[in-house]
Amino acid sequence: MQSHPESATIPLLDDEALAFAGRIFQFAEAGHAAELSELFEHGLPANLRNARGDSLLMLAAVHGQEAATRVILEAGGDPELANDHGETPLAAAASKGETSIVRLLREHCARDESSKAHARR
Repeated sequence: MQSHPESATIPLLDDEALAFAGRIFQFAEAGHAAELSELFEHGLPANLRNARGDSLLMLAAVHGQEAATRVILEAGGDPELANDHGETPLAAAASKGETSIVRLLREHCARDESSKAHARR
């Protein structure tokens, strides 16, 4: 039986840390761009993901939060980072009719599914 060394390095979070993480994801959903920007300046990873695999960028994009989406992208948020269901921020924003977010993601090199399929050929 082999152990998985990577699982041994994942620290357990206490209630305070979990509450803080929850607030960060709420900042993305609610569009608190200034707060996110300050956290990024203090080292918060731009590609932080929740238990469902949704990144901060995914949450901001799907909730139509243009300023927060821009801040996350500028901090290094990956527009191609898919969640656990394989959905990208671009696909999620497009499905919600968030055209300004779609434009913003495309400006930051997010590709739609048809261009991904073409690139694999």
